[in-house]
Amino acid sequence: MNMIGGFLVGFQEPGMTPLICFSAISFLINGFQTIKLVLNKRAISLPDDMKELYLTNFKMMTTQAFLKFYKMSFSETLKKNDQLTIQNQPVENLMLIKSGHVKVIKDEQCVTTMGANFFIGEMSFLSGELATATVVVESDQVEIIGWKKNKLHQLKKDDFDLFDELETAIANNLIKKIQHNL
Repeated sequence: MNMIGGFLVGFQEPGMTPLICFSAISFLINGFQTIKLVLNKRAISLPDDMKELYLTNFKMMTTQAFLKFYKMSFSETLKKNDQLTIQNQPVENLMLIKSGHVKVIKDEQCVTTMGANFFIGEMSFLSGELATATVVVESDQVEIIGWKKNKLHQLKKDDFDLFDELETAIANNLIKKIQHNL
């Protein structure tokens, strides 16, 4: 509006040139931000293997945010009796089971088993404390997707909104875990 008023009154009037320049710069910045928001919110197609992971665990994220998060991950296949965490030891990774089963051992007692789409190491990640249980591969093999905790803590500094969505995904997964054990 200031820009239109500046043109109507004329450049020759005192103070109009800076007002018109400021308005033009403001218009360009707001236009750029609007385009950026629209592009970040548009849905993109995910490959089938990622789509199930996204819909099951991360659907509160936009597909762009999920891809950014997914690119931070690593995949690993573990064999029967491999340990993912050890009770009272540091946990270096947040992990999500893609396939297979694990058993959760607390104080040398098996307390539950878990399969696909359950996080491992999330309590340590959220609390910053040591592992509350030992998690051991029970099936012949387990495929996991994992994220280094130090990268996730850097994500909190770099992209707090995405980190907040991750915490929501973990909270939803914890609810599923509780319901699984009831």
